[in-house]
Amino acid sequence: MFNRDELQGRWKEAWGKIQERWGELTEDDFRVVNGRYDQLVGLIQRKTGETKAEVEKYLAEFRKQSDAERAEYDQHVSDAESEGFGDLESLSREESIRERR
Repeated sequence: MFNRDELQGRWKEAWGKIQERWGELTEDDFRVVNGRYDQLVGLIQRKTGETKAEVEKYLAEFRKQSDAERAEYDQHVSDAESEGFGDLESLSREESIRERR
């Protein structure tokens, strides 16, 4: 299960995946819930009729997958840095900032 800080930190990413699973959720729902786990679970229950256990199981599976993907990414960055490619994390952030301009 996500704790509150984790859900807040990953909220936009999580919301996209949640909307893929439960398409009946709207952008207004996104703003109302605003990363609050208990409200998210309750909202999904009300809108979809799924049980709390079903909703929490999906969210736990999403978290596990997300954590695994992040760990794999971190390992790739660490491997590249140890092979002399420098600080790829900073470079990636800088590129992202330039792309938004």
